[in-house]
Amino acid sequence: MVAIPSDIPQTEKSDGITPITFHFHANSEPDGAAQLLLKIDQVLRQFGFQQPDVRGRMSFFWIRIALCSQPNPFEKRQVGLIAAPTGSGKTSSVRHLCEALAIPCHVADVSRFVAEGIVGTTVSDELTSIYLTAKQNGEKWSSHRVLLLDEFHTLINKSSNYGESVLRQLLALIAGEPINFAQGKHHGGCPPQIRTHRLTILIAGSFDGMLTRLRPADDFDEEDSSTNGDELAGASSQQLLAKLEAAGVPGEFLGRCTLPPLTIPMPTAANFFAALSRDDDLNPMRTLLAPFAKGNITLKKKTVLRIVEQSIRRNLGYRSLRQVCDEVLHDSFPLLLNGATEI
Repeated sequence: MVAIPSDIPQTEKSDGITPITFHFHANSEPDGAAQLLLKIDQVLRQFGFQQPDVRGRMSFFWIRIALCSQPNPFEKRQVGLIAAPTGSGKTSSVRHLCEALAIPCHVADVSRFVAEGIVGTTVSDELTSIYLTAKQNGEKWSSHRVLLLDEFHTLINKSSNYGESVLRQLLALIAGEPINFAQGKHHGGCPPQIRTHRLTILIAGSFDGMLTRLRPADDFDEEDSSTNGDELAGASSQQLLAKLEAAGVPGEFLGRCTLPPLTIPMPTAANFFAALSRDDDLNPMRTLLAPFAKGNITLKKKTVLRIVEQSIRRNLGYRSLRQVCDEVLHDSFPLLLNGATEI
């Protein structure tokens, strides 16, 4: 929608707006954008995201991040917010999308920044550790990379001076300002400060826990009054930002976001089935079976149905999937000891 300036007379508002057509040459597509979109879509399908609207939002979010790694990028970094319930797979999906897109990824658990009654890890400590590890691995710090600030909701509404100090440090990081080295960690081979101008920052948390505290009168429409983990998934970008700010997320952080906020709904049956079908460590059953398997192990249809149904019933997302797989393995262990190839 095109915003109509308020100083245009009412009688001219409809007449003064005409269709606008953009003309592109055949070779104007950003280098590799189509291939990047295919990789993103492949990873999303592997995670079981079959819903077109979910895949569409996630693809837009990640193609904007991926293009920052292209030669001569139009944008050198992004700032995004991922609002998703605990167990929805937000952290693992970020890791695997970055791996597929060949973008270095670092995950910082923000809950460690402020501990009850003690001073926790500082932003400077965390970034210094990430910087030094990248250097030891021979990586170029000046290349584009992703920093996921996970469990960000644990910092909200912290009333201590230290909690406010951490929020100010994080705001500087999100703004792309250089960060001082942690005390005692700087040495002659390092620059005076750690530059963050190529660091895409993703703020992630289960902000739904805060939204459930809002009164029904604070909702934005009558149909948007649910209080479960999926209430975020149905909100528009503007609604979500307004809800997060009303629930206590500082507006300074939301205002720094360069991408529309991304929501990830709780896993569905399709998501759980996709996780059980994976041939890697994201499949909890495969990981649990690996130490005991002497060949191929097949999960019977009734076993798959049991795992999926109980995972949905517990409503803990992928965490419930791990629990149920553990229980199935426990119940089937005598069969495995006797050489069974089906459970």
